[in-house]
Amino acid sequence: MSADLVFKTVYCMETLQQVTVVKYPSGDFENYSFNAIQKRFFPVKCQDCIATQMDSDLTPRQTAWCPHNQQNILFAYNHVLKQVLQYHFIHETNSFNEILCKDCKPDEDLDEKRNVIMACSPSSKKPFLIRMNSEGRVQKMQWDADKETYVIIAASEINALTTRPAVVEKEDSPLMESDLIPLHRELHEALPNAMIILAKHKDTGEYGSYVFHRFSHQFLEVVLPGIDVFKPPFKPLPRCIGLVKSAKTQEGINLQHTYGVPGIQKYIYRRVEKAFELMEDAPVIQKVSQLDKLLKDALETRIHQWDRKFIEKIRPFMKIQDGEEKGWESSESSDDDCEFRELPSESVMKSKIDKKKIKKPARARPEPRIRNLPCEFFTFTNQPNTTNSRALQTRVLPCLVSKVIQPSAPADPKPAEQSEPTDTKNASEAEDSFEIVSAEELPKEE
Repeated sequence: MSADLVFKTVYCMETLQQVTVVKYPSGDFENYSFNAIQKRFFPVKCQDCIATQMDSDLTPRQTAWCPHNQQNILFAYNHVLKQVLQYHFIHETNSFNEILCKDCKPDEDLDEKRNVIMACSPSSKKPFLIRMNSEGRVQKMQWDADKETYVIIAASEINALTTRPAVVEKEDSPLMESDLIPLHRELHEALPNAMIILAKHKDTGEYGSYVFHRFSHQFLEVVLPGIDVFKPPFKPLPRCIGLVKSAKTQEGINLQHTYGVPGIQKYIYRRVEKAFELMEDAPVIQKVSQLDKLLKDALETRIHQWDRKFIEKIRPFMKIQDGEEKGWESSESSDDDCEFRELPSESVMKSKIDKKKIKKPARARPEPRIRNLPCEFFTFTNQPNTTNSRALQTRVLPCLVSKVIQPSAPADPKPAEQSEPTDTKNASEAEDSFEIVSAEELPKEE
């Protein structure tokens, strides 16, 4: 039989009104306030008005003996708080108390189905049986002498140490690099040049894959197909995880860790001091929106083309896909719709800069190229035309001439039967030109 809905009315100190807390069988809850004028319930958002934690909200995971507190403890999943906590059963009150022992850890090799607690009340001398019901929740049973069997006891409230506001505050806090325990290094075909590190969260034990971003010096949490994060045991990582080059400062960064100790330490090499300096702990980037903001900030600092392509590749693999679906690299979208604008390529930018910085000569003359010509005489006119004298220079050029030095003055027009190179036809009238003549047309020496 499934658990029923639980209703509880409390006075909300945040909204200053009566609030009805409705708890579902899953452990989730919602808050509602009743409007007497409209005769309707309206949802209320308040983290202080939470559902009561009952022992029926617990799913037993494992039992163990705590040598520090000298008592049996139960590791159980709290469906209200969404986490595994430690509990101790009190015989006098037939209820659970939450305890905290950091030295006691659950044994992952034990079978959860065998987790049954047998107890006996010192006052009533009646045995108790704590087991899991068909829904996987805690079920308390007490021996009934009349019926000669165990009967189910009603669920009772837990004497809790952990509250929902504290859990929400912890959930809202960003994941830091100091929270990660590095386990293994991986390679993936989608990111062939990336350093992928498999790590485990020090508190929740959640596994994940992380990529180091060489421009922002932060880790990105990604979900890559084909990488199984649940495949221990891993080969222990060396103390030095890897040495990378910063795309921002062009300095070396050494990634280190201590085996079994949470946290990834980053050391950046300072050329002036000639030593490595410890970098500050930074949050892990998990959302696409954070990656887009990182790219937008980097574009303002003239980000390298390689780093920009790296962000484009890793964007579909981010853990939380909360970014816009439209592609900011699409050329079909208008400038108003795109959040990020494309920068000109490096070659285009270089050509524009060269045009501004390099001063062009006063007379830019194209260099004609002559191919597959026989050995002939070239006549160059280096002086203005005169009726009395004509200065001619002759020289013999070999075949496959690739470059000809241009004259400094225009030449006299020649008869129509004399051909001109194709390149000289398109040249401007102000530019110099040359002619190709045969040996018979040259003046005879006297």
